[in-house]
Parts: sequence; structure tokens; C-alpha cells
Amino acid sequence: MPDPLAPFLDQPFTTAEARRAGVGRRRVHGRRLRRPFRGVRAGRDPETVLELCRAYLPKMALHEFFSHVTAAIIHDIWLPLAIERCLELHVSVIKAPTGSHRAPRDARVRGHHIVDRPGLVVERRGMRVANAIETLCQLASLLSEDDLVVAAESLLPPHRASSAVMLERIVSAFSDPHRPHSRKLQRVAPRIRIGSRSAEESRFRLRLVAAGLPEPLMNHRWRGPDGRTTEGDLVYLELRVWIEIEGDQHRTDQTQWRYDVVRYERLTDFDWRVIRVTADDQRARLSETIARVERALLRHR
Repeated sequence: MPDPLAPFLDQPFTTAEARRAGVGRRRVHGRRLRRPFRGVRAGRDPETVLELCRAYLPKMALHEFFSHVTAAIIHDIWLPLAIERCLELHVSVIKAPTGSHRAPRDARVRGHHIVDRPGLVVERRGMRVANAIETLCQLASLLSEDDLVVAAESLLPPHRASSAVMLERIVSAFSDPHRPHSRKLQRVAPRIRIGSRSAEESRFRLRLVAAGLPEPLMNHRWRGPDGRTTEGDLVYLELRVWIEIEGDQHRTDQTQWRYDVVRYERLTDFDWRVIRVTADDQRARLSETIARVERALLRHR
């Protein structure tokens, strides 16, 4: 005789669904199944925020949608690692003048009431979620100003015509004086730039500017006298200082490593000062690294 519980073990399900399919009460409430949320069972515990979202979907009401940090993760918006890894969900409902739905309450769920705006809720990855710009505005309650700049720049990749339009939309939303945390959003808006390829690039640019150094170009394409074009992470064009933010793939990927050796030698041949910045340089040796950049700028002035 087929096991009525077997079809449910591949994905989260509600206890009501299982009972309707003939699964006994004792099995539904047994220790074999995990309980990510009230009324939901799963074959294993969710290990990421996206898995936690999938576990919440079977009980998610039609008037609910993911917001704040949860929406940011769904949209691939850059966040501080500690916030990104926190296994909790932000779930919102629309705030109405009268008769609003209650904000959800559950283990690992933070409920919110959100003022309705045109196009507020969209679908992404099969989930109802606040749109990316509204999500950025919601993050103002949770992130520092620098982290909010970094988050916004994740939506503005280099060398895309759409990035200029997106920046206008972000600045317009951040300039609305009626939003929560409007002063913070208004301070952040002028600091957002187009052209970052990673959170590390954005953060290091902000740290250079905070230290009183000029602001570099991000992912600038330079055409050398030999006719070849090279793109640099952070570039001081007039002072010929070239900064590369080195992720671990620059060390572990042999093809990338060989390419970098040739590229940096070529830049040096054309009188560029190349500074390679690792994760440790940004954390354990930040002051020393900024001083290195400052010395390079003074030498090439």
C-alpha cells in the first residue's frame, strides 16, 4: 500500500494538506518531520533564507508578500553578510485606512504593515515580493547609510543603458519626504553611483572617500596605446592609479590568475601604478591600505 506521506517529503507542506491526503495525525505531528512554521512540515530544516521562503509559501496568504531583507535576498541585492545569513523572514501586508489584515506572526517571521504604492508587489522566483526600489527604501530601517549605498549599487551594473534609468528611479524614491526614514534616504541618494560589480568595490570606494581621498571611477574601460581595452575595478584616470579588488577566485582560478599577471604587467608597462586589494586589506589592514592608495596618488600627481 503506498505511503500517503511519501509524496510530501520533497517539499514543505501544510498539516491540513497532509491530513486531507490521508496522513494520520500522529505521523503529521511526529518527530520525523521538521516544523519550520506553525502548521507547516518539511522533510528537513531550511538552511538558507530562500529555503525558508519556500517553506513559508504553503501557508502564505494571498495578501502577504516578502519585504525588507527577505525581499533584498530574493532580488539579489547586496547585504552585509551577518544580515544576509540571519534565518528569519520579513513578511508584509498592505496598510489600509480601515480593515487592514493583521501582520503575520510566527517563529522566524517579522511582520510589517506597508503603505501601498503603485507597483509595490511583484513576482520574482515564483514569490510575491516588494519591488526592488521599494525594498531599498524599506532597508533604510535596518542598514547603515554606507550599507544602503552598497545595496542600491547592486541594481546599477556598469555599461548598461538601463542603469541610468534605474538610478533616476532610485533617487526619485529616496527623495520622497513622506517615506519612513526619509532623511536617511535623502542623505544616501547623492552618494549612489553606477558601475560597481561587487559589494567589495562599492565599500572600498566609500572608504576611500571617507578618508578624504578623491573618488575613483568604477569599472572604467581604458584603451591603451596598443589599442587594447582593459577594465579596472577602481580607477584614478588622470593620476594613473589602478585598484583591483581581488576576490578569492583571482587566487584559485588558474586561468584568472594567469590573465591577471599579463594584464598587470601591461598596465605597469604603460606607467600605471596597480594596487591589489584583498579581503584582509579591507578588514585587518584598512588604514594601511588606504595609506598605500594615498601614497600612490601623491607620487603620480
